[in-house]
Amino acid sequence: MALDFKTMTASRFQQPRVFEFLFLALLIVLTRISDLFVTKKYSPDLKFEANPLISFLKLHWSTFLIFQIILSLGVILCLFYDLFSKKTKYPDDKSLSFSEFAPIHWFGKKRHPIFFLLAFAKDWDLRIKFLGYAGSRLLILIGIIATISWVGLANSEMFISFYNSSFPLFPYGLVVLGAILSLYFFLKKEYHKFKDEIFVSNN
Repeated sequence: MALDFKTMTASRFQQPRVFEFLFLALLIVLTRISDLFVTKKYSPDLKFEANPLISFLKLHWSTFLIFQIILSLGVILCLFYDLFSKKTKYPDDKSLSFSEFAPIHWFGKKRHPIFFLLAFAKDWDLRIKFLGYAGSRLLILIGIIATISWVGLANSEMFISFYNSSFPLFPYGLVVLGAILSLYFFLKKEYHKFKDEIFVSNN
């Protein structure tokens, strides 16, 4: 029994996954700190903060910081779940192609690809895993965009011109594109796990 537990633990906490978790968690923390630093420097009253939640909820710095801490910790916990959870149940049909697998895995049945933009995953296991995968990458992307935007707007006339001419595609369109790509690559990752499960069961 002890040997089985050791084997299970070793397979679950594989070194590449541990490295990926630590690397992404560190990037989340660093980009959040960077975002907060430039926001404090260039918009100390949060008047020009681009996050729509700030203006909608009328957050001040104390509540804004609490919100950022809770958000970061929540995403990091979801990322841990995504990388190390073994609960996910994959479709029974082992002959599925990726285009067939994606809607069945996400919705529990075959659906048109347009529904990926209109509906969320079928169960909480997939929802939490997706929040960990996509949320970690989007938080990092948002932190990088925010830092570049604040510094550029404060120091470069060329960047101001670019920002004004491309808004709202930059930054909001870039974040939406990042979310769509995150869903695609998340489902690709799940499909590879599905195929690996088939390989293990056949050997």
